[in-house]
Amino acid sequence: MGERGPTKATNGVIFEAPPAPQGATTVTILDTESLSGVADLRAIGVPVGLQMDAAWDTNAVTFQGSYDGVVYTDLRLSGVEVALAGVVASSMEALDPYSFMACRYLKVRSGTSGAPVAQAGNTVVTIIARPI
Repeated sequence: MGERGPTKATNGVIFEAPPAPQGATTVTILDTESLSGVADLRAIGVPVGLQMDAAWDTNAVTFQGSYDGVVYTDLRLSGVEVALAGVVASSMEALDPYSFMACRYLKVRSGTSGAPVAQAGNTVVTIIARPI
C-alpha cells in the first residue's frame, strides 16, 4: 500500500488526507569547491530535507538564496545563518521549510559563509522538497 496522509474526523466520519506530493532535485559541489550549482525550487517546492551522497566530506552545511536568480546572499533567519552542523556522508538531514520560503533559487555550501570548506571530489546533494 502507498503512503497515506494524516486522518481527520469530521462529524464522526474519518477522512484520510492524500500524501503531499514530494519533489527532489540535485546540485553538485565540484571538486575543490565549497558552493554548489543552482537549484530552481519553483517546480519542486520548499526544501524539507537534504540527502548527502557517499562522497560528502563531513562539514557544516549552509546556503545561499535568491529570489531572482541573479543576486545570491547568505541565507539567514532572524540574523543567524541557516546551518546544519557536522553533516556526514550518506545521511539525510531534515530542514525547517520556513527557513527557505523566501528563496526561489538555492545553492548549498560546504562549511559556513565565514569558513567555507572545499570538498575533495565532486559531491552530489539531493534537495528534497514539498509544496506548501
